[in-house]
Amino acid sequence: MERRMRQATTTGHRLRVVVLGLSLAVFWTGDAFGQYSHIRDGFYSSIGIGFGSGRISCSQCAGDRAGGISGLFAIGTAIDQPLILGAELDLFYRSESNFEDTWIGTVTAFGQWYPVSNGPFFLKGGLGFSGAQVTVATLTGFESSSATGVGYMAAAGYDFRIGAYLSVTPLVGFYGGSLGDVDQATGVNTSVLQALVTVGFF
Repeated sequence: MERRMRQATTTGHRLRVVVLGLSLAVFWTGDAFGQYSHIRDGFYSSIGIGFGSGRISCSQCAGDRAGGISGLFAIGTAIDQPLILGAELDLFYRSESNFEDTWIGTVTAFGQWYPVSNGPFFLKGGLGFSGAQVTVATLTGFESSSATGVGYMAAAGYDFRIGAYLSVTPLVGFYGGSLGDVDQATGVNTSVLQALVTVGFF
């Protein structure tokens, strides 16, 4: 119980740091926001980092959600003003006192859609592959278990243009996958909630 309370406190602290970072990003880019138009044309890339809350569950276990580091890297191309198509890598990592390391990731083909063609707000979603790996320290060394399966991703963000081809974007999203049966566990699923600040190049 005490350990879970410490984890909850740490997770809450990390979430506050991420929220503060997002607020500072919005404040910092506020003056520059109106100076650049939201023209999207050609190559696109984005990289970001922030807070994640990950969980690995199965048919026999609900799984506890735990905080960690989450990030993404995406490349694509603007098909038209309101649409970007591309590929994205999302990763989550958590280390628990050098006793257990957890990785959760997805690689998806995605579509990013702007409801207002030259506006800053967007929704995106994708399908692809998902994977997870858990490494646990034992008396004789380390034991790892990993699996892959079908993955998915969904997110929403708001571009703050700070240059003709550069934007800072607060983003919230959800990704994970279905990994099937792993070792003695059946119906293994992963899920990650994330809040990031990304930098995009158009």
